[in-house]
Amino acid sequence: MHTKILEKFWLPLGIFIFALVLRVFLLGDIPWGFQWDEASYAYNAYSIMLTGKDEWNISHPLFLKAFGDYKPALLSYAMIPFFKTFSVSEFSARLPVVLLASLGIVGFYFFLKKKSGVFAAIVGAVVLALSPWHMHYSRIAFDPMVSLSFMLMGLAFFGEVKSLKKRLLGILFFTIAMYTYNSARVFIPVLIILHEVFLYPKKELKKYLQSNGVVIVVAALSIAVILASTLTSSAGDRARKVFFWDAQVATSEVEQGIYRSVVTGLPFIRVFHNKGIYISNTFITQYMSHFSPEFLLKNNNQSPAFSFSHAGYMLSVFIPFLLLGLFSKKRKGLWWFFFVWLIASPIPSSLSISAPNGNRALLMLPALSYFIVLGIEIVFELLQKVPTVVLSGSIRVGIIGILIFANLVYLRDYYLFFPEESEAYWHGFYSEAMVDLYAQKDDYNQIYISEGDTQVYIFLAWYNLINPEVVQAAAADRDVNSINGIGQLENFSITTIKEPEAPCLLKKENVLVISSEPDGVVLPEKVFTPDKMYYHLTRYLPKDKVALRVYDSNKVTETQKAALQRLCVDDLE
Repeated sequence: MHTKILEKFWLPLGIFIFALVLRVFLLGDIPWGFQWDEASYAYNAYSIMLTGKDEWNISHPLFLKAFGDYKPALLSYAMIPFFKTFSVSEFSARLPVVLLASLGIVGFYFFLKKKSGVFAAIVGAVVLALSPWHMHYSRIAFDPMVSLSFMLMGLAFFGEVKSLKKRLLGILFFTIAMYTYNSARVFIPVLIILHEVFLYPKKELKKYLQSNGVVIVVAALSIAVILASTLTSSAGDRARKVFFWDAQVATSEVEQGIYRSVVTGLPFIRVFHNKGIYISNTFITQYMSHFSPEFLLKNNNQSPAFSFSHAGYMLSVFIPFLLLGLFSKKRKGLWWFFFVWLIASPIPSSLSISAPNGNRALLMLPALSYFIVLGIEIVFELLQKVPTVVLSGSIRVGIIGILIFANLVYLRDYYLFFPEESEAYWHGFYSEAMVDLYAQKDDYNQIYISEGDTQVYIFLAWYNLINPEVVQAAAADRDVNSINGIGQLENFSITTIKEPEAPCLLKKENVLVISSEPDGVVLPEKVFTPDKMYYHLTRYLPKDKVALRVYDSNKVTETQKAALQRLCVDDLE
């Protein structure tokens, strides 16, 4: 009795708290800043909370038009209770993802407990909770972790093959996961089939259909509705644009090959240069890249959006256990279930541009975690055959100690180095700059701020919690089909500020001109010194990495006015 209570309540609760504590520490500060998708979800949540409408003035949307990318709105709705309970902040915006991620780990525990036993379930939950891949995505307000968490919870319920209610609840969670992220729409139908083929008790087809008719119908309808919306809606149109064969580079590559073949007089041009060949080669290359050490392990080439370069997606200390698990045939049904999961899960990511991509390949993580668990199980079973108890125990303690130490090193590096690594991508400097600049808006006729490489308006709206009705009115002038953001918000003009434009803008009366790092040097540094600069985060070093340069037209000297007159080729006035 006590054992059952421990396994069903106390262990899952302990796992949940363990995962939650790891993720909630400094949640509002690391990553430092707010990536524009996070800001978009958060500001739209704030807008819906106050007005019932998103930034585009659409009432209670299922998808957020946002930057023209039509994000599923679930995450924004999930933020609202936390905004009301705590505050409208980065911490509150990220908290629902942390909670869902922790629940997803508990779902993984229950699934493994049902299929492999308590030891495998505990180890699996701990491995997943400590995974750098899981840690990274569970601390940011992105869709992939939300989708994965619902998928793992769905798997836990769907795996209860003797309970119709639990299986239907599992399908509900699967449906939410599919709605939340595109990769899941491709993968979850495959996952359901894998479960029924490898893990459902073997019965005759007739008996299976009789006992699972309702499950099959509900699952088929749910999948059909989600896939139909993907194929027909604006959200689906945006999703289709990420396929690599729809990218302009695909057409350019084929046309370039044909041109070179014609010039050199090679025969059979179409045999070698067509979209079919390009798609096949690109898919195979991108698919295989998901299993490369460059992708899975420490990688300085990965963007901080997708991983922490000091650790990558997997700690190298787990590689021996992963390989042991992969070459084991223990629990054949479950082994094949996770093996096919592992080889099928990178397919959605492989079909998209910029693969391998940590967002879209996150579906690989539970399968990788299972094979690590299997490897650890095998090692511990082998240690039972060691004749000396002291030696066997010492080796176990040593293995556990190495794993704990490796994870402590990762956590240390994450909190010491990742804030600086991530800040430029998460635009942490905007948290100070946008508040400062907005406080001065009434002092200037116009404030010109560089669009840089991001959606600046959403940071302006978020950090100042601008009245949603003001943003909704500004959004009315936007191109419905454009991914460009709001160009004019109150007296802030978000525009291109590079070398040709900046001098002409600074000639205007009573304006601020703010250039960003991607713009480069927009005014000669020998003549123009910025009136204020905002810096990238450097906690342990002097501030020397400039993010924004602010120029005040009211402080322009006569010498500078003459220079502006020469530099302004096309008068913008």
